[in-house]
Amino acid sequence: MDIRSEQQNSPKLFCPKDRVLDIEAIYSVIDDAKQFVYIAVMDYLPIVIDTNAKRYWPYLDGKIREALVLRSIKVRLLISFSRDTDPLTFNFVSSLKAICTEVPSCSLKVKFFDLEEESACFLKEQKNTSLPKLNRNKYMVTDGAAYIGNFDWVGNAFTQNAGAGLVINQADAGNSTSIIKQLKAVFERDWYSHYAKSLQPTKIPNCFNHKLNKATSNKTAMSNVN
Repeated sequence: MDIRSEQQNSPKLFCPKDRVLDIEAIYSVIDDAKQFVYIAVMDYLPIVIDTNAKRYWPYLDGKIREALVLRSIKVRLLISFSRDTDPLTFNFVSSLKAICTEVPSCSLKVKFFDLEEESACFLKEQKNTSLPKLNRNKYMVTDGAAYIGNFDWVGNAFTQNAGAGLVINQADAGNSTSIIKQLKAVFERDWYSHYAKSLQPTKIPNCFNHKLNKATSNKTAMSNVN
């Protein structure tokens, strides 16, 4: 079995000469994909939050848009959901979905993985002090490679934290015993499970009502997949 792995680090200060930045590794995996990109992350929020301001962080969000529109790559995005999920996540996901409107070759689907199901929408003060149940995945798999890291796909994670990632390339990625094939099977198991829910327009989850009083109005929600 032909397996080639590469290690990545972030930030640049911690990156030895024989390694690349995490963001560059993610770019290469997406760019090399020929058919599909499956992404499973705990959080997806392409912004950087500074002390007094927020700014758009376009690098991963833009790369997904490029794969969808310019290369017709099928993208599936599985994001963990809990009472702590930032409402802006839904805005950014809705924006991603909008670029595929009336574009037949553009294939994007997004689901939220809710381990707590209905209980996730209780307000914090109604919950006990235990941490929410979360699927803490941070990986991506394509038809030819896999990336496993320790960053959520959030601007602050890549710009302010230190971490490492691993890229796996296999010539026989379609072999049932390959790491890439096994990781794809894990993604599909979660994707088709009853914990995975898709977005529906014109509604918002009740658990976000108290947050949205201080944020931009949000017109998306989650519902069980038929």
